Amino acid sequence: MPTGDFDEWRASLTGEKLQEALEGLHKGKINLEMPKFKIESTTDAKTALQKLGVTRIFENTANLSGISDQDLCVSKIVHKAVVEVSEEGTEAA
Repeated sequence: MPTGDFDEWRASLTGEKLQEALEGLHKGKINLEMPKFKIESTTDAKTALQKLGVTRIFENTANLSGISDQDLCVSKIVHKAVVEVSEEGTEAA
């Protein structure tokens, strides 16, 4: 990595300078210590989908006859993501 201001280095970066930097790399083993953590996020996806134009599925007149004979509509869509890093490894869902 360059010393000094990273933004200045990035602005001056050319293909030739990048190639030179890549040629200076070498493989090696390192010890990496990282804290355990778990991050969870739950998001209401309905609003985002409606902003993208997906609206009929949320209306009482939605045609979901391919999955049920009853009149159905979707009332809520929730997206949940979890990332956990521990001694055993990393899990994401």
